[in-house]
Amino acid sequence: MMMDLMKNRKGISPLLATIFLIAFAVSLAVVIVNIASFETKPVVNEAEVSEQDACRGVSIDFVVVGIPYICYEQYSEEEGVINFILENDGSRSISGLRITVLGEKGSFNRKFDLNESWLPLALLDRRNSGIDYSFNEYGKPLQVTFVPVVSYKGESFDCTSAFLKLDDPLECP
Repeated sequence: MMMDLMKNRKGISPLLATIFLIAFAVSLAVVIVNIASFETKPVVNEAEVSEQDACRGVSIDFVVVGIPYICYEQYSEEEGVINFILENDGSRSISGLRITVLGEKGSFNRKFDLNESWLPLALLDRRNSGIDYSFNEYGKPLQVTFVPVVSYKGESFDCTSAFLKLDDPLECP
């Protein structure tokens, strides 16, 4: 009787065996890839390291002294100026600013080198000598963004991580 029971017993089908083998192989591959990813270190590009190092300690902020911290003045239908007061509240000197103005008609983007280094904790007061702005070409300013520019190891870096943005700047009083 025992022999009859053993004869009638069937194994798993070849299809099921194949599915189990594939599932085992995939799970084993996932485990190996995860272990390998912990063992390797990511490759970091030299330029990225330099930019990170150059921008470490760079920070700017708006300052309210007499006028709104940033405002625009329109001299005529075509020409005007954008005035601002900023503070270097970081620990590194800043050599320039990249200023982007989004206007009603277009976008203005320029890099301005400062005549002298903007030292930490110092003000950059451009109330009377702001940046020239063409209202005819760009329209009324809707957004102004400042990105500090630093010199590091003989190269110039835009510190986009330390940007400062203002929506809807006011008209100067």
